[in-house]
Amino acid sequence: MRLSFPTVVAVASAAAVMLAWLAAIEAQGTVAADVGHARVALGDETARVVEQVAYNHDVVRVGDVVLVEGRPDGAIEVPEVAAVWEVVDGVWPGAERASLVQLSVIEEGDRGLVGVVHPAVGGGWILSLDIADLDDRRLVEETIVHEVVHMVTLDRDVFRFGDGPCDGVRLDLGCAFAGSLL
Repeated sequence: MRLSFPTVVAVASAAAVMLAWLAAIEAQGTVAADVGHARVALGDETARVVEQVAYNHDVVRVGDVVLVEGRPDGAIEVPEVAAVWEVVDGVWPGAERASLVQLSVIEEGDRGLVGVVHPAVGGGWILSLDIADLDDRRLVEETIVHEVVHMVTLDRDVFRFGDGPCDGVRLDLGCAFAGSLL
């Protein structure tokens, strides 16, 4: 993928902010998310791993959408979840669609947690968004762009969390591989 210089600068700036935020969380001894999983049958012979995310905030789960190739796998029956998906669908870049495997809609309120992205156990990413912030569409759209930057800069192909040898740039969170945006 070829990126323009302004795009690279914007991604690098967003990544630096995100890394500072994650370092602050790590320094507090808290974890942003703990991801587990459960199997849910999709048909007679298929099963899809749907990951249950434990948040660092008190949240109510509104609903989850399993995505296949970046699109909902079936109808979205909960109107609030459909409304959030509409915003995601309008903002999430086409080139990154296949990496998005799940949308989790939560309600936390008080402009605390607007959104977060997690690497999925089986590959790809889970995007979680707070329905309480949907009244500020611009905030939600900007949050989605912010989360895409996390996904691009922290993907397994370009970043490894934790300690160990590093042939790129060593950061508090892990290793940004040589040639990656970070």
